[in-house]
Amino acid sequence: NQGIAQLFAKNMQSLNQGQTSWNGYEHNALFQNLDHQSYKNIGYLMGVGCEFDARAVIGNDLDGDGRPDLIISEYELVPARGYIMKLHVYRNLLPTKNNWVGIRLPESGGHAGLFGTTAELHTGDRKQVRQYTCGDSFLSQHDNVFHFGIGNAKEVDKVVIRWPNGTERTLAKPAINTYHAVTPAD
Repeated sequence: NQGIAQLFAKNMQSLNQGQTSWNGYEHNALFQNLDHQSYKNIGYLMGVGCEFDARAVIGNDLDGDGRPDLIISEYELVPARGYIMKLHVYRNLLPTKNNWVGIRLPESGGHAGLFGTTAELHTGDRKQVRQYTCGDSFLSQHDNVFHFGIGNAKEVDKVVIRWPNGTERTLAKPAINTYHAVTPAD
């Protein structure tokens, strides 16, 4: 999504036998993509540069408005209870005129496995690629959605979805600013 930061990064914390969080209270960082040339840390400006012991971060469009939101978990030691996890939800309410396209993959059932599924979005001479992954954030899992920011483009030529078993689906001229449910061809 080009309207807000592209990447949320957090130093990975280590635990010393469950007693000490090494580097657990460093500032979280939110990096904004500056025209594919560099990144700028805007975490403090956006209110997510917190100093609590952050563990996991997920980017997900919770309200379906096309603007990815952030969910961050906090690891906290509570006397007599041990460690607990708290969730912090940061809704993306930034106004934008940018367009987007979303692809929702099947959640379960008799469909091909999702791990390794890729989606390619083609707009003019530009191509964006996403791959479904899991396990890249501590104790959390990303939604089964591909989100493509397309800026001020008014249409998309096509989206090609490829599953690891070789199944492929192509959406020609998908509607913008909406999510499309896509399943493998049976």
